[in-house]
Amino acid sequence: MAKRRASGEGSVSKRADGRWEGRIIIGRKENGRPIYKSVLAKTQKELMPKLRKLREDYEGIELTPEKDLTLAAWMERWLREYAETTLRPGTVKGYRSVNRCYLIPSLGEKRLLQLNTEMIQRVYNEMQSVKGLSNETVRGAHMVLHEALEAAVHEHLIPRNPTNGTTLPKKEYAQKQILNNEQLDRFLQVIKTEPAWYDFFYTEIIEDASFQSIRVIQWN
Repeated sequence: MAKRRASGEGSVSKRADGRWEGRIIIGRKENGRPIYKSVLAKTQKELMPKLRKLREDYEGIELTPEKDLTLAAWMERWLREYAETTLRPGTVKGYRSVNRCYLIPSLGEKRLLQLNTEMIQRVYNEMQSVKGLSNETVRGAHMVLHEALEAAVHEHLIPRNPTNGTTLPKKEYAQKQILNNEQLDRFLQVIKTEPAWYDFFYTEIIEDASFQSIRVIQWN
């Protein structure tokens, strides 16, 4: 039998399988019946910190009856109602591609309330280690997912954004290209035919033991 605790603290009970369960009310259905959220632990002592954390996560939140919405369903709604009304068509097309290729296959069937930071981090890691995707692809998928789940927080579908706290791969920067002799000759020929550029710039070739590079300096 559940042991009722002080008002707002939820309830604690021992299950038939020997584990302890703590649960709190996180919202109300359309018929007024409560919506519960639970945590489990092997002992009551282990349960209490989890229950406190659960209460902190949902403090001040009154979730809507759409708590069972899957990520796939929410992403489609978000793209239609949020992204398409504020972003350029090309950007929305890119978001849809990221969603279809990377987010839905891994997380689409998960309910919004099931999503957590550890789960999302695992998907990011697998995108690199298993699928061999680039840092920028992972960062792009994170950006789309973060924005969508931030909107879900504002809609009171989830209490917080589970993408916060994930570790992203480093941002990749394009490597500087150094002109070789042939490219340098072509460059010099081009600027000779363009007086505006020729008068404005001159080229200094720098050589050392490891590389050759071009430095374009404003003409004085």
